[in-house]
Amino acid sequence: MVSSHARETPMENQDLIQFLESAGKDPSRLVFEDELTGIFNRRFLLRYLNTKIPWGQFDDRQLSLIMLDLDHFKSINDTYGHQVGDQALVWLSTHLKASVGEDGLPIRYAGDEFMLLLERSGKSSAVAIGQRLIEQVRAMPFSIPDTDASVNLTISLGVATAPVDATDWKGFVRQADMALYLAKKRGRNQLADAAEVIQEEVSEKAAVNQLEAITIVGRKTELAKIKAALKEFRHKKSQVLLVDGSAGMGKTEFLTSVAKSLSRSKAAHVKTYGNRQEMFRPYYLMETIAIGLMNQKKDKGWSILEGLGREEKEFLSQIMPGLGLDATPPDSMDESTLRKGIFGSFVSFLNKVVGDLPLFLFIDDMHYGDEGTLQLLRRLILRDELKLFVIGTTSEGSETSADGSPGPLERFVANYGEELELTRFPLTPLTAEDTLQHIQRLFPDIQLPETFSNSIVKTSQGNPLFLSEILRKLVLDQKITLVGQQWTLHPIEEGYLPGSMEEIVTEKIAALDEESRLLLDQVSALGENVSLSMLIGSSDKMEAKVLEFIDQAAAQGLLTSDFALNDENIRFLGKRILDITYSAIEPERKEQLHEQIGSYQEGLYEKLQASAATLAYHFKQSNDTKKAENYERIQAESNNRHFDAEEAAEYTGDMPSEEPPDEKPLSQEGLVLVPGLIRTFTVALRNIKLYPPGSKSVIKVNEDLKKALDQIFRDNECLSLSQSKKALVINRQRMDITDFKLVADLFIEIIGRFDLKGITFHRGVKEEEIAALTDELGRSEKKVFEEDHWQTFSRKHALNHIGLKQMRYAMQKAAAEIGEKAAAEGSGPPMNTDALALVPEIVRALLSAARTIKLYPITSKASENAVDLLDKALQQF
Repeated sequence: MVSSHARETPMENQDLIQFLESAGKDPSRLVFEDELTGIFNRRFLLRYLNTKIPWGQFDDRQLSLIMLDLDHFKSINDTYGHQVGDQALVWLSTHLKASVGEDGLPIRYAGDEFMLLLERSGKSSAVAIGQRLIEQVRAMPFSIPDTDASVNLTISLGVATAPVDATDWKGFVRQADMALYLAKKRGRNQLADAAEVIQEEVSEKAAVNQLEAITIVGRKTELAKIKAALKEFRHKKSQVLLVDGSAGMGKTEFLTSVAKSLSRSKAAHVKTYGNRQEMFRPYYLMETIAIGLMNQKKDKGWSILEGLGREEKEFLSQIMPGLGLDATPPDSMDESTLRKGIFGSFVSFLNKVVGDLPLFLFIDDMHYGDEGTLQLLRRLILRDELKLFVIGTTSEGSETSADGSPGPLERFVANYGEELELTRFPLTPLTAEDTLQHIQRLFPDIQLPETFSNSIVKTSQGNPLFLSEILRKLVLDQKITLVGQQWTLHPIEEGYLPGSMEEIVTEKIAALDEESRLLLDQVSALGENVSLSMLIGSSDKMEAKVLEFIDQAAAQGLLTSDFALNDENIRFLGKRILDITYSAIEPERKEQLHEQIGSYQEGLYEKLQASAATLAYHFKQSNDTKKAENYERIQAESNNRHFDAEEAAEYTGDMPSEEPPDEKPLSQEGLVLVPGLIRTFTVALRNIKLYPPGSKSVIKVNEDLKKALDQIFRDNECLSLSQSKKALVINRQRMDITDFKLVADLFIEIIGRFDLKGITFHRGVKEEEIAALTDELGRSEKKVFEEDHWQTFSRKHALNHIGLKQMRYAMQKAAAEIGEKAAAEGSGPPMNTDALALVPEIVRALLSAARTIKLYPITSKASENAVDLLDKALQQF
């Protein structure tokens, strides 16, 4: 099964799509078929419903869903064993395929739960198919493999139809589930229609659904601060807000609620999270932001990547190799230039991806954010080209660095909080009024005895997570039910309410079966926001079994799962629940889990081009000191190469100003054409001054300039026209201008007047890019130019094939002073002749080692040999 995007995008885009859709996932597990039965799986269903159905625009179309499971399936497993149980599921899937033929899609949803997606069926047709299936299963006994025995099996079904029963995909699945629940409650071996469901009949299920209806309560003070920040934002002023809170205060829910309320605004939106396991790796958070933005583009950002300049591709490929930019900075580039280039390319890239829209960033657990991302956000705000609204959540006592000093976020706030006018406020405990209001909103008109009200306020102590867990316990224990149409609290015995979060979570874990408890341990070791594919891969369990566990844990109020492209994201309902679950694992078991996860992710390391940080984290937790130190060293080397905090604090966001090293001399044929091109260029500027925009004269002269450039590009990749001490430099070589001195001097005078050091045209330049440049040069009356005027202009007009180098007088002066000082002081004693002869050999060995280590693991034989050769060369020296 190919991705739905595969039919919509050019072939060269497929690698990009695969990278974006697989970020944080295990590509080998992103399949759409159930491995046991061979029919479609839940991943396929959720993707199909999410991306292929026009919710809200059904017109006359109808879509039906049948949800079903085998009655008393557990008794089959208990009596005959799991292998026979698996055969029963295969047997049922065969019936499903036969029952729908070409009219529907059979799907294994989880465990023994199945779905039939009927693409062109209304309610009556779907009910008829369901009744026929019940009769077929009932009439054909299941033969126990390798025996003469057979057993009569039955099924229960729930039917929902869109749009009559639901108008969104989540409601569609929920309505079919409610109908199935009703069929089982009525005695099984039958079908129930979602239209028949009355809340009282499915009181328990309805009560659980109610718990998910309202996620936050109170928070008037905090929401007022958000509102005030939005008012400033509407006045074109970027905003940064930090929301602090202790465990269980509902930071994630608060952030999600704010993000949801702003989702319809005309802006770009990204919701992401800090990851402890990334160990503050530079730019990792910015990677997730960029991936999130690109995934929202119809072409997955392919057109933007295609239009990047060579330098931008070289720098971005260092941080996001999975983009398939196929570009590597030259070996001669020094690390300082590389670091500045990465920073500048990210600034430029984000501006191109977002365009003219404002950008909303919602970052959960921002205290795990890396310094590279924070400095990038600061620079974007200070440049004032991109309007940013950043809201992040942090935990009290934010994470510290490895040496025990404050983490990157705390240092950043201390250094730049005032500069950015950063707003920071806490989420405080719920008041008694908030607590009771929350219960009333969940269960309207419920009557609460005063003693109970006091007890629940006192027990929860204003902690929203603890409160929600208490309410879930009341619902699951049927202490809160519907009686008629009235929500009712039944009598509660003394000592019923749990005294702590630990008590209630421990009780929930105990309610899981052994296999589910082991999987819960696995999720807690993987951490927050775990992809389903990663959980399946690291646990080596069948997908349907893992999904069954997730549904069990979600019903208990331990986990929740959200659909993500091609996958599901699993997280604990609260970080406090995660901490309690993880802390309960025996130390030896923890080490085994981290060893298992580390070894699994090590197998994906090269394939996913992932960071070494997460591997270092898991091997450190597993007590594998050797591997942990190895990956820590690899990551540290990468960090130092790609980011320096002191340097980044001074970055302007501009790309390095050095001339490109591969700007090859122009061919002889190209040089002959240069005088004519410069004449055409100056005529273009004259015509633009004389004639209005869009006139024939202006269009014609731009066309002539494009033709002149295309002639040069027949055997040249680029044309660089620059000035140096009033001389004309073509592709870094001075040109003899004797035969066209007047026009050459005019060109030099023009670019000097506009604070331009030079203009570079690249093969593939478009006529609209030329028109934008000539119009600006021909009509502008500017006398003074901002330091980044031409870079801003290039971004605004998407000059992807034209490079404009602005004068940097202060930088040139500083460089001259440094050069004079170095010349005055000298550079040490001269090297003797024998030592000098060894330098080329050392350089070759060094470059060879660098290339080899980039291609092979540091511990491989190839890397060892390359380092040995370098060592020998140095020993000779």
